[in-house]
Amino acid sequence: MKKFLYILGIVGTALLSACSSDDLMTVLSPEEERTLVVEASQDSDVPITLGSVASVRSGMTRTPIESGGDFSTPTGANAPCLGVFCLASGKQASAPSSASGNWNDALATWLKNVPAKVATGDVTFLDPTTLDHETPTSRVLYYPYGNWYYYNFYAYYPRITDDEAISVGSNSVIVNYEIDGRQDIIWGKTTAPDQAYCAKYCREHPAATPQFAFEHKLAQLKFVVHSENDVKLESLVLNACYKLSLYVAGDSEGTLSVNDPSTMGIPVWTSADKNPFDLDGDAEIQPILVSGGSDTEIGYMLVPPSTTSYSVFVKFEGSAVQSVNIGPVEAGKKYTFTLNKN
Repeated sequence: MKKFLYILGIVGTALLSACSSDDLMTVLSPEEERTLVVEASQDSDVPITLGSVASVRSGMTRTPIESGGDFSTPTGANAPCLGVFCLASGKQASAPSSASGNWNDALATWLKNVPAKVATGDVTFLDPTTLDHETPTSRVLYYPYGNWYYYNFYAYYPRITDDEAISVGSNSVIVNYEIDGRQDIIWGKTTAPDQAYCAKYCREHPAATPQFAFEHKLAQLKFVVHSENDVKLESLVLNACYKLSLYVAGDSEGTLSVNDPSTMGIPVWTSADKNPFDLDGDAEIQPILVSGGSDTEIGYMLVPPSTTSYSVFVKFEGSAVQSVNIGPVEAGKKYTFTLNKN
């Protein structure tokens, strides 16, 4: 701390004689500037407190899309969680001229893919080494000591742990997914006032808690089969692009796009996250009995939104595969389709 104060004294002296911020920085030697960055990167005494806003757009259960309510992450060992980023939204007057604000700079990306949970409107950071525990350990994180930047917060779900699937550039954060139809993709951002979140601002405005508003990025397709006679359903799949990119932050923030045009067959899943045609847990297909004269709910798929139709391929025992067109579908909406077996 004494060295930090010493360097600040140098900066203050230079400020009196310099006519520009560029002139100011020429006073500091490389070693002094490195020390300045290290000191500015220390934790302040101001904890980061986050919340979430309840709305129709944020309501869901662990996998399917529901209407209304809060977004809460699932519990248990290795349960999916949020990935949170704290990114610079602007420079403060106290920042040195060398502070670029680009997100590939350490102090501009204060939090990078930090695990967190959401419950009853509160966002709590988790110790990444305890995510395999039944109850992961929560932890407190702080704003940086140096008031160089104002920050905003971004989050996505489910969190990706593969570093190669996450790209942090100078002005963008992109996460790559390979979906299988079981789980939704969620994105959220806090909307800050101009020149807001940092240690100084939160110290002066203790009631100012950044609030996430979450959005669904996939659509849910729910399937029901109706038949006048007893029949066995052998399979139900949909071909869709499954390699997707979520723009977590940057010019295209909140956008989900296809990063590979190849498709795969996405199967229908039950609410227990199991393929309903694999009832005993092995690789052998187990047909589902549909009783005559009744509607039998089969399960759901979560797929990317589409402005055109999807083709669902249905196979009943003793019949050829038939194709049924459905769509278009919008992100965040839940669609129920009844398949009639004549």
